[in-house]
Amino acid sequence: MNFYEDEDRDGLRFSWNVLPATKLETTRLVLPIGCLFTPLKQRIDLPSVQYGPIYCERCGAILNPYCEIDFKRKIWLCNFCNLRNKFPLSYSQISEQLLPLELHPNSTSIEYKIDRAPSQTPSYIFLIDRATSKEELESLKTMLIEKALQLPEDSYIGLITFGKNVWVHDLNHHKMEKIRVLRGDKFYSAEEICELLNIPNSPIVLNQNMKININQDQKFAHNLKKYLKPISEAKSSLQKIISGIKTTNWLEKSNNSRKREPRAIGNALAIALTLAQSRFSPGRIVTLLSGPATIGPGMIVSTERSDQIRSHHDLFKESAKYVENATKFYNALANSAARSGHVIDLFSVSFDQVGLFEMQNCSKLTGGKLTICESFKQESFKNSFSYLLNPLNFKLDCSIELKISPEIKLSSYIGNFFFISNSRINSTEGGSTTSFKACSLTESQTFAFYFDVITHQQKVSITQPGFFQFKTLYQRPNGEYKLRVTTCSKQFAQTKNQLTKIEHSFDKEAAAIIFARKILQKTNSEKPKNVIRWLDRTLINFFDYFADYKPKKPETFKLQEHFNLFPQLMYHFRRSRFLKIFGYSPDETAFHKFTFFNENTQNSLTMIQPMLFQYSMNQQQSPVLLDHSSLSSDCLLLFDNFFSILIWRGEQIAEWVKQGYQNLEDYKDFKTLIEMPVKYADILIKKRFPNPKIIICNQDSSQERFLLSQLNPSQSRTINNSSLTDDLSFQMFMEHVKKLVCEN
Repeated sequence: MNFYEDEDRDGLRFSWNVLPATKLETTRLVLPIGCLFTPLKQRIDLPSVQYGPIYCERCGAILNPYCEIDFKRKIWLCNFCNLRNKFPLSYSQISEQLLPLELHPNSTSIEYKIDRAPSQTPSYIFLIDRATSKEELESLKTMLIEKALQLPEDSYIGLITFGKNVWVHDLNHHKMEKIRVLRGDKFYSAEEICELLNIPNSPIVLNQNMKININQDQKFAHNLKKYLKPISEAKSSLQKIISGIKTTNWLEKSNNSRKREPRAIGNALAIALTLAQSRFSPGRIVTLLSGPATIGPGMIVSTERSDQIRSHHDLFKESAKYVENATKFYNALANSAARSGHVIDLFSVSFDQVGLFEMQNCSKLTGGKLTICESFKQESFKNSFSYLLNPLNFKLDCSIELKISPEIKLSSYIGNFFFISNSRINSTEGGSTTSFKACSLTESQTFAFYFDVITHQQKVSITQPGFFQFKTLYQRPNGEYKLRVTTCSKQFAQTKNQLTKIEHSFDKEAAAIIFARKILQKTNSEKPKNVIRWLDRTLINFFDYFADYKPKKPETFKLQEHFNLFPQLMYHFRRSRFLKIFGYSPDETAFHKFTFFNENTQNSLTMIQPMLFQYSMNQQQSPVLLDHSSLSSDCLLLFDNFFSILIWRGEQIAEWVKQGYQNLEDYKDFKTLIEMPVKYADILIKKRFPNPKIIICNQDSSQERFLLSQLNPSQSRTINNSSLTDDLSFQMFMEHVKKLVCEN
């Protein structure tokens, strides 16, 4: 099976591409049945038509290449509910030789044009943290003026700044700047915010079925234009207002190190969301933070520096004082934003934590972006901010609907989207339709879905496949709505008689990512050490079922070729920053998990098992093993774990650089060698959001630890007679696994 072709064509990767026939046989596979789905997978030759789809009258499935067609009677049989549907009159001329595009074999993914009135132009509301240093604020203001004013001129823009209080800026042109100031330490309901700002009480009200009702009372609609204006009308006033923003960092001025700066992040977000919901259009709330919320709703720590910000240890002991209330507050905001179609982006620009752990659902449920940087001056922040403000990089107002055959049910899902509803076609057989809301989608955004086969007896015909249909509705930047429909089928097989067929359908890369996401989800409620033990037990059970061995003889243990890479991926995942959280804050861990849940197959694999490339005078770039044996004094290495890119120089190379050989005319080849990994790193940076951190280090330097901690310690490496790691090598890990499997 060619898994890469399926991914390139449909954006789908399944862990098992042949399904077990019963619920009992599903449990014997040990690893979950799941798929990775990239809704907007880029495809140059994607079939596209300028008309709408044909729906099944009973279950709502869309006509696809797997449907049976009666050309004589002009009838098609739904492959999900077996209902016979009549073709519309416009299809009266179809025949085996004259097929509509949606019935062609290569049209398993196809896009339809949807006749739907476009929503109003999107709005961008910027939340700026004033409680930061003067230098940092000046850098942010320069960046904001440069990038925000380059947005499409019909886009609406709003500006809110916060510190101890929250300032809502009036964007009308005035000789004297007008601002509405709201207290930062007081909780305001949406109705109170609307009353204080004299704006319409949110016209968007969504029920459980995501149906929209519009409040016709526009009594205060004209006041809304003070705070949200088209960029074409607000350019001059906006530039003047942003230039005039001043820091409120009074602690820096008073040199008081015993206090934290008061920040009303929670209130600022609530006010921004209420303002965004007052317009019937999708919007982005771009939140720029330089410290934690210390006052008002959503605070995560007090202003007293003696009150330390929570750590992983505090979370495990459940002794973090503010976490529960803060998380509850931000989750309520996230749900409200997701239902009304608004995106919340969180930019953390600080050396300390800012509360991303508590706030993560604001971005997760709304399809927003969450990033961590050290400074507004940092190049990675500037590149990430520029990417975010490019409307071509995102599709707004998106929804995803998943339809599956009656023999299968959706058991769970993991990804940065919002669950809407689940309805069954037949309650006794379990066929269902599940709907999700994704306020914003990118071409690489990938979700994980987990399935169960729910038949209890061998009643599923081996010739009858199971079907999956994904319907993704999104709005293009020009306002046009498109519906992308992806349909796939998977055959059933009995593990008792056709185990080999199931084994050969195993996609080790997709299975590793799907299993890893499941593991990380367990860390939300369990300690990482307990999760690692559960992971090890699962691996042992998996190898016990699929490996060939003789009891009590570990040397006879053998895995089939299609399983070979999977143990290696799991070994590196056990040692990754996702499970070994020592040295990482809760904010950093939340950021790592958020990114992993959002990325495509290739990027997720890079996070699990980083890439290592070698550069030497004898050869160009070549991939090498992620192993201590790849370290050599006469070469350079480029290490890529997605979050950071490290360029390592061997001892001999570092000495030549120190002596300046790269600057001599006779050593042009050496200069080229030094530049090659840097150029490749630049290529990788441009492809990613957020931008990875760049580290350049020499052999035996302090920053070398970032590389050594990820390498397989197949060779013991010491400095001053002390070992650099006490981790098990992959070889020793597998020896333990073989022993446990064979002896038990």
